[in-house]
Amino acid sequence: MSFWSICGDLSNVVATGLAALSIGLTLADRRKERKHERNRNIVEQKLLWYNEVVLKDIIKSLNEFVDGATRQLEHCKEHSDKNTIESDLKEIYSSINDRYKSVGERISFLRTFSMLLYRECDDKLQGIFDMYSDIINEAIQRKHIFYINIYEIQRNKQAIFAALYKWANDFVESEE
Repeated sequence: MSFWSICGDLSNVVATGLAALSIGLTLADRRKERKHERNRNIVEQKLLWYNEVVLKDIIKSLNEFVDGATRQLEHCKEHSDKNTIESDLKEIYSSINDRYKSVGERISFLRTFSMLLYRECDDKLQGIFDMYSDIINEAIQRKHIFYINIYEIQRNKQAIFAALYKWANDFVESEE
């Protein structure tokens, strides 16, 4: 065997080794890419489900709850007299209580995503219900609705929206 023949064989072995190493690195990169893609798809699916629960269910029912309760109280304020106001307010309270429970059940779905988020939203929802209860109790005592403090109710509603948005935003940032 000549020197050049040995060098040629060695270069073939080195080239084959480098090709195998290149193939190995390419396969490892492909595995990492597939794993990253799979994780990204899982995150997207979780966010889609979260958006479905939050946007189409919780936010919609919360808006309906607050708007409906306020509308009922405003109507009672303008159209009830001293003889019927107590029964009207008890009827409104029953309606508000039913809607509150319905929204509370929807908010309980947030436990799936975060217990902390659920507690924060549930506390704010309880605050909204308490404010409506206070308005009704005061009106029953006075036999008239003088003032409906929408500001605090809206503030609690906005706090729920902010908490829902913040959780989703933090979730996306933590997964990047």
